[in-house]
Amino acid sequence: MKFTYPEANLSKVIKKFTYKDNYFHIEYFDGSVNDYYCADFEKVEEIKKIMLDQAKERQKKMDNPADRLGETISLYLDFIFTLGLYDSIKNRRDFMIFLCAMLVIINTYCQVISIKERVELKKFALFFEMYNSLDEINKSEFMKCIEFENIYQKTLDIDTIDDFSYDEIKTLYRKFKGEKN
Repeated sequence: MKFTYPEANLSKVIKKFTYKDNYFHIEYFDGSVNDYYCADFEKVEEIKKIMLDQAKERQKKMDNPADRLGETISLYLDFIFTLGLYDSIKNRRDFMIFLCAMLVIINTYCQVISIKERVELKKFALFFEMYNSLDEINKSEFMKCIEFENIYQKTLDIDTIDDFSYDEIKTLYRKFKGEKN
């Protein structure tokens, strides 16, 4: 996950997880890192389940219509600030030019962050739709169901989803829906 959600305990929410040569590398959203040796492959599945649960919780908490209303209001504010900037330049008010320019920049930056969060939520929504449509037996064989490795030379799972763009997930989703029917 690239983003967390409000009220999350940042020291427990896993940001990134890798397992190579029996070594775990777990990064949390508070910046802490946990590295340790473990030869038990069942621990990998346990960590992936924790990550799935955390991602599902984030999907529920972040899918809020009030956020979309806030984004719309932010766009209107950006328009108003831009009009103020234009008027200030036209009438040569230096302080107002600076103030309006700063407001436009800050508001635009917040919109970019919000858009990135929305794209990630859409990406995870497609992932969960594919994942949840499989029965319990096939969930362990999730990757082999569509042969993701032959498409992008990497495996799609909860710990590797950040390596995929939204467009790649969308392509995989379409392929999944086509092969499932």
